[in-house]
Amino acid sequence: MKASKTNRMVFRLYMTVIRKNLGYIAMYFAIFIMMALIFSRNQSSQAKEMFQPVKVRIPVIDRDRSEASQALLSFLSQDNEAYLFEGEEKELNRGLYYREIGYILTIPEGFGASLEAGAAREIPLEAVKLPGSTAGYYIDADLEQFLMRYRTYLAAGFSPEEAGQRTLALKGSEAAVQLEGGQKKAQTLPNWAYSFNYLPYLYLSVFIYCVGFVLKSFRERHVADRLKACPIPARTQALQGFMAFATVFAGIWFASLLIPLIARGGDFYTSPHRGWVILNSLAFLLVAASIAFMVGNLAKSDVALTGLTNVIGLGMCFLGGVFVPPDVLGENVQKFSRFLPSWWYVRAVNTLGLRQGPLSLGDRQLVTESLLVQCAFAAGFFALTLFLIRQKGRDE
Repeated sequence: MKASKTNRMVFRLYMTVIRKNLGYIAMYFAIFIMMALIFSRNQSSQAKEMFQPVKVRIPVIDRDRSEASQALLSFLSQDNEAYLFEGEEKELNRGLYYREIGYILTIPEGFGASLEAGAAREIPLEAVKLPGSTAGYYIDADLEQFLMRYRTYLAAGFSPEEAGQRTLALKGSEAAVQLEGGQKKAQTLPNWAYSFNYLPYLYLSVFIYCVGFVLKSFRERHVADRLKACPIPARTQALQGFMAFATVFAGIWFASLLIPLIARGGDFYTSPHRGWVILNSLAFLLVAASIAFMVGNLAKSDVALTGLTNVIGLGMCFLGGVFVPPDVLGENVQKFSRFLPSWWYVRAVNTLGLRQGPLSLGDRQLVTESLLVQCAFAAGFFALTLFLIRQKGRDE
């Protein structure tokens, strides 16, 4: 009995330290759960509203007063709130600063006459738009569309007035495009997928804090000296510590599987692919645990631990497609993201979420590949951590 208690002494010591820091772990877990719920809801709602038409306020300063400038103003007014502006320039600067207007267009004097003279003498339009505004690029495309059509009618021999009328009529004849119901469903992620896509940030943040706080306590001199004097072999101590962390990680993992129920209802639990999704979350749990052990052994202070948690958690999730859909990322960023385990995790979740029926052979191979790559990342991080611990022991 005494030998059994001695063998479990290190395990109980780890659990004691974990319970001592349980308040911090529970606090961070609750914070990240709330963030997961908020972000997953916002992400799904933004995905549904991404292609909703938006009207932009466009004040137009017309210094030309020609048939072409009037046609251009009417052209922009069909899809936006374009209006003739005759006030002071400071009003425009104020409206642009407070985002009350999204685009300022100036039609220079002689613009209409230059269109009739040909492309070589054409006077360009002057535009000011919000930096980084997506709507500004769409308006630029509309202006180019108007100029292309207007020039074509002028080249065909129509008068400026007729060219403007025909350009406006052609704008109004554009057909509306609507996705079929079945196709739309096939390309839309279910609600539970957004919750699962956010789990990597939850795992990385909570696990790194959990392991970091506990290992920091075990590096204190009086605790380290007692462990060295303990009759239990070092390998057994390490195994018992691992079992203690595994117990905590398993509890967090089971709790995280309830997030879809809290955030989105029980749709996930009736999904035909729930087994694959759970297995995928378990694979990334191993990745997060391996990274947590590595960071916990490298960080020597609370400041370093917090900094590494933020850099690794936020960086890996942003670049891996957790916060931003992978398709939105640039081509070069996507190439780099393939070296991150979070990218493979999100890839598997999105593949499973987009499939309503049974998985095809190609889908199974893709998901299996994602799982194996994540497991390879976990094994690599664990091996690197063991190497660093061994080197540290030799140095000491």
